[in-house]
Amino acid sequence: MAILDHQLTVARTGTTPTTPAKDLIFIYKGGRAPEHVTHVRIDKSFDKIDDGAFEYCISLESIETHNKIRSVGKYAFHRCHSLKRIKLPGVREVDEGAFWGCTSLSELEFGVGLQRIGEGAFSHCTLKRLVIPSRVTIEKCAFIDCAELTDVELSGGFDSIERGAFFGCRSPLRLKISGITIINEEFIGSSGISDVEFSEELELVRANAFSRCASLKSMVMPSVTAIEKYAFSDCTSLKSMKMPSVLTIGAYAFNNCEELTDLEVPVDFELMEKYAFHKCHSLKRIAIPLKDGVISDNAFTECEELTKVDLVGGVHSTIYTFGLESSRDEMKKEMNQINLDLLQIKRDRESARIDNKDVADITKSIQRWIKSILEKYTKLEAQHSKLLKEAVKGAQKQWLSLFSGLTTIDNDEFITAKGKVMLQLRETVMSTAADAPHELSKKDIRKKKTEEENAKKAAAKQQFFAKQQDMMGGGFLSRLAAGVPSLEKKDLR
Repeated sequence: MAILDHQLTVARTGTTPTTPAKDLIFIYKGGRAPEHVTHVRIDKSFDKIDDGAFEYCISLESIETHNKIRSVGKYAFHRCHSLKRIKLPGVREVDEGAFWGCTSLSELEFGVGLQRIGEGAFSHCTLKRLVIPSRVTIEKCAFIDCAELTDVELSGGFDSIERGAFFGCRSPLRLKISGITIINEEFIGSSGISDVEFSEELELVRANAFSRCASLKSMVMPSVTAIEKYAFSDCTSLKSMKMPSVLTIGAYAFNNCEELTDLEVPVDFELMEKYAFHKCHSLKRIAIPLKDGVISDNAFTECEELTKVDLVGGVHSTIYTFGLESSRDEMKKEMNQINLDLLQIKRDRESARIDNKDVADITKSIQRWIKSILEKYTKLEAQHSKLLKEAVKGAQKQWLSLFSGLTTIDNDEFITAKGKVMLQLRETVMSTAADAPHELSKKDIRKKKTEEENAKKAAAKQQFFAKQQDMMGGGFLSRLAAGVPSLEKKDLR
């Protein structure tokens, strides 16, 4: 294989070399390389790769680097579609868009001296695994739309990861993060993240940190003490999480985590803010061994499947906590009234002061009440359908007991009326529980909600890019929106 010294050839001939690319090893000594090169060796006298050096070198397959290279310039390897792997052992900075659109790049190796990965540096690459050393700043959109990325290890902590660094990574992505104490909005909208494991240093998960990570299935946070608002909102696939040290959970922190089934928080738990687990449709059991902790009102609203709650003190009111206050008030009022009505019937019959017509009227009144309370039950949208059904069953037993006390009175009409009332109650309860619209159409409702939420997410993504573009003017995202970033001559100076 021939060796081509680009700098000498251009200097002597004034033209770009015409030797077939497959027979060349191109020796890079600065400036911009010819687009036909396939194999490159960086001259050891150079410690940087210039802006746009190999931009649009679509045939470039391999590049030999050395440990004295300190920086890779803006768009240096932009759209090098054939480049499969690269080692950057001495590089400290990878600048904006450096490897943007390297659609064959699957292997990348950094040295321990890496300090900064610029905005969009590896956007739209086919990287599969990343090991990023400690104390690195990862700028916004650095790995945006790396659709095949499956493993990321952030070892020894990092200085910062900016918003949307892994946005649009759609493959099942496993994150292992160590050496940090705070997570900000680094992973917001990273729809491919499936599993996250933190080391024991992490203490705080900021607002929106993992919001809209739709593929996130499991989370291990051994030492996290605080989770802020919306931190895991719309993580629609989240099924399990371990947070044995958590003390506070912010408002809407796990909003719409519709696959979450179980929740356990530690003994020293202090505060759960409003709507913390709003719309967790699959949540069936929670265990909260409270001391002086507080669960805010409506923390578990629209958790339809929740049937087992273990609470020990420190809570305002279980009824209020689970958004059942309207049901509680109506149930209490109407149950008191039915008790009074039935007792009055008994007293009236015993003193023989009413006739059969009055009994029939009271029976009809009871039937109307039964219909009314069940209609209210339906309108409540069954926030906790099973709990409400149990309440209705309990009331049914109480009513039956009261009616049974009247059977010694010899009045066939009243006995018949009693039987009709109880039959009406049983049939109405059964038919309402079975045929209530919210029960039959639950899946359809969820499907509709999912479609609406997906539309909102798509709109939010567009707004995110538009906002970033406005903020940055002619930066990376502007070029990304345009589709084909290019460099002006002034960028190469």
